Amino acid sequence: MWRFGNIFIFKSKYIEVKLALVFQSCSAGLMLLIFNLKKPIAFEGAITLYILAFFVGAFGWFLSQVVAARFVKRVIG
Repeated sequence: MWRFGNIFIFKSKYIEVKLALVFQSCSAGLMLLIFNLKKPIAFEGAITLYILAFFVGAFGWFLSQVVAARFVKRVIG
């Protein structure tokens, strides 16, 4: 059971990291698109938006870690 639990935890963390990266990329692209439609932005503005998207993605990853930890506690005990 513990072996299965360790494999499950490793796989879930790997999937969550991938999901967080996808979410971060999507949010960065969406922010750039929205701000570009209003007015063209400079390179510094794009860097600022990407940093904001990085923090949004990191927050999403943190939330998914909390949810996964509670789920693993329920499944493994």
